[in-house]
Amino acid sequence: MTDKGGRAEEGLAAHFRNMGFFALRGLPFRHDEEDITDVDVWLYERGAGAERRRFIVDAKNKARPKLVERLFWTSGARDALGVDGAYVASTGIREATRRLAKRLRISVVDLQTVAIDESAVAGRLTREELDKLVGEADRNRDSKRWRTHLHDTLAALLTAFGGSSANVGLRSAGYFADQVLTAAPASPTGQLAARAFYLSASAAAIGLDYVVAQAAYQAPDRQQQEIEDAVRYGSDHAETKRRLDLALQVVRQYLPNGAAQANQLREKIAGDTEAFLGDVIAEVALKMGSSASLFDAARDLEMAAHLRHLPAYSSLSKEARSFCGAVMDFFELDRAQLAQVLDSSSTTGSVNADAHHADTDEG
Repeated sequence: MTDKGGRAEEGLAAHFRNMGFFALRGLPFRHDEEDITDVDVWLYERGAGAERRRFIVDAKNKARPKLVERLFWTSGARDALGVDGAYVASTGIREATRRLAKRLRISVVDLQTVAIDESAVAGRLTREELDKLVGEADRNRDSKRWRTHLHDTLAALLTAFGGSSANVGLRSAGYFADQVLTAAPASPTGQLAARAFYLSASAAAIGLDYVVAQAAYQAPDRQQQEIEDAVRYGSDHAETKRRLDLALQVVRQYLPNGAAQANQLREKIAGDTEAFLGDVIAEVALKMGSSASLFDAARDLEMAAHLRHLPAYSSLSKEARSFCGAVMDFFELDRAQLAQVLDSSSTTGSVNADAHHADTDEG
């Protein structure tokens, strides 16, 4: 059950979505493989041309919210995460608090002035409800794989945004596509796997939109290569390549018959890299990212993942289906088969997390 604070966060996220942002709730802030805290709402804005901005929102809907503390916390989190701006949302904001917020370069939102579309909020599964369903699916399998994939996908948006977060999202999308295909047709597990597939693909799309924007003013062939490298090696692909070269130098210098082993490893890595279908995703991302299509696909897929009435795949927007098709091609999955199964996974009734029990089919 979502508490008062959680409902405020859901309302704020819906408010920012209506303003044109891509918004997600409850992203974990991870440092050294440990979750430190979470961010109430994370925002991504697609501006004109190649302008892209990220924001965090700290929401406190309490009688005594200790706003000064929250302002300093949010200021530190903004700087640590390297995002472009931050909001603190609360009620009963004093003028002195507003002056401090201005000094800290934080925008203050009075929750009493925010128009919340209650029907839009009610029509979505909350972060808590989706997490509960995923937890049940893992417990039925005596596993943590579903939670781990989604957790890693959301955490990467905060601390490794861009090529690296897109990589994590793509990996999770591939995993959940397999879960869709192996679940019993139209089963609760299949429906939940479809939601997780859409959410992971959404995270991949929004990361790739940022990568495309970063490469916007390069020559066309260089743009394509930049996106392929980001998909293959992550955000700092030059550093990744440097580390691979360093590892091969160590093999060459210190292992018996090191030169031969290093050459074999280099050839194996080159072969695996060539077999990796990064060009499939890069080509589609570049084409869709040059307009608002990639951003729109991310928003549509995030919405589909959370709607209580899970939509049929065929009812998704053209942009969402185009990107999902590229993901399917990337993992060499049968588009027609997966689309058919996703269509059968759509729900005819509203999902209630308290009453929902996932089946125990192994995926």
